Amino acid sequence: MRRRLRTVLGIGLVGVLLAGCVAGPDRGLGPTPQPGTEQPGATPLSSATSSPTTTASSSSGSATVGPYDFRPLPEYTGPQPLPASDGKPMLWPLETDVSVTDYSGYRESYPRYGFLDVTGKLVIPQRYESYQYCSDDSGRPVLLIANRGGDARGEVFDLSGKRLAKLPTERGDCAGPSYVITTNDGLDEASTQADVQNGLLELATGKWLIRPIKGRQLTSLRPGLINVTEPKGEYFLNLNSGRKVRHPGWVTWGSSLAAGESRLPARTKRDGGKVGLLDLDGHWMVAPTSEDVRDDGGGVTVLQRGDEDYVLIDKSGRQLPGTWSQVDEVLGSEFGFDYGPVLGYLVTGGTGQALFTADGREVIAPGLGGITCESDAGGACTFSPDVGDDQLVNLPEGTASPLPSGFSRAISAGFLGSARPNDEDSDDRILALTTGITIETIPGSVCAGAGPAFVHCGSETGPGVVIDAHGPTALASVSPLIDPAAGETRYYQATTAKFAGIVDASGAWLYRQSSYLRLED
Repeated sequence: MRRRLRTVLGIGLVGVLLAGCVAGPDRGLGPTPQPGTEQPGATPLSSATSSPTTTASSSSGSATVGPYDFRPLPEYTGPQPLPASDGKPMLWPLETDVSVTDYSGYRESYPRYGFLDVTGKLVIPQRYESYQYCSDDSGRPVLLIANRGGDARGEVFDLSGKRLAKLPTERGDCAGPSYVITTNDGLDEASTQADVQNGLLELATGKWLIRPIKGRQLTSLRPGLINVTEPKGEYFLNLNSGRKVRHPGWVTWGSSLAAGESRLPARTKRDGGKVGLLDLDGHWMVAPTSEDVRDDGGGVTVLQRGDEDYVLIDKSGRQLPGTWSQVDEVLGSEFGFDYGPVLGYLVTGGTGQALFTADGREVIAPGLGGITCESDAGGACTFSPDVGDDQLVNLPEGTASPLPSGFSRAISAGFLGSARPNDEDSDDRILALTTGITIETIPGSVCAGAGPAFVHCGSETGPGVVIDAHGPTALASVSPLIDPAAGETRYYQATTAKFAGIVDASGAWLYRQSSYLRLED
């Protein structure tokens, strides 16, 4: 059965303990998705007008490629430049898997990350189990924190690969370009919030701005602003001005502020209570009367007022029209440790389904038809109106185009799928919208988007296949590599039977190494 969406609300303590830890994208059978670009000729879908008549693409007269028509990869000529979108320094994660055998003989595989600079040189060896980028006030990444795990101390690098600091703890989290939040060692799934001891370390001096004490938690809300949790209450701390603002709530885990935002979800008790929204002056913007909350920094907050009773709140604190029995997030590419950015919300209620962008703009009004947004489609949704042709709807743009005849599923913004007869969960053919080429698949294939340039198809009757807009490739797996400076796919992590590394959208190797690499620590 296909994966669909992540339903909002509900986060365990493990998430609290791992807050801020960003591991790189997983490389597996089901590659991570990525929102695609707007298709030529696409037009906004208005709830007040009829569906647009332009088509996303036409397969009439286009070529058909067989499932085994593999194209060889371009010849590798050595490491190539890997510039960031803005031309500034960047470190790109290079993943490899290591196998570890425990005392009982059980063997598991874990990812380890090293980092390439913009020249394509490996400047940080592959020994880290997680990492995260730290941004300045403009939102541009300027530092990288890498955590090795075990007893090793966390490390801080600039984006040329120069190590700036070794932390006094195993793990560190971002707090802007000048500070790092440290977390005490020894936390595990049995730990409670009272066991956490966060401190705030100034990178330039190595001195504590806030010393770690038991029960103190620090949460970075945006560069230069943190929330401090102590046993008796919380306050906002501006690291640039030193201003403290005490507030009456307990900010929920995972909360952060996007540019221009000034409201945060908070509870009336540290371990429960009702939920409302605080402003940065420490006042309740929305009174704490709800049962649960989800805020992903995109402009909309989801409040759960009761069982199957949800409402959407925009960044001004205004409730958007409608009440809903279910709210699902439409996600972009997985970026790092957990889920990808929220691109929109698919809501279901008594009046039917509706679709909103992440900032609360209505894309499809309630009651016009059925909507399907699969979790690996990177923001591409299928809209089946009660009247008219099925539509391909792309988020975050909110544009729509009728689906070509014979294709009923949005795999991503650039690829459509056609269900195999008598097996609606597998794909018979793939249509590449940019080229108009139809690619046949191996029987039983279930296909998922892998960024704007690729599709990965897995089958029980044959090997996994990576497809691009021209047909099957010689790649075994591929997953998007996000440019942290732009939040969009820049390159791809890829594997073949013999090699692993980074490719561009054409499948050409920019950096590669043996899949049998032995790491020395």
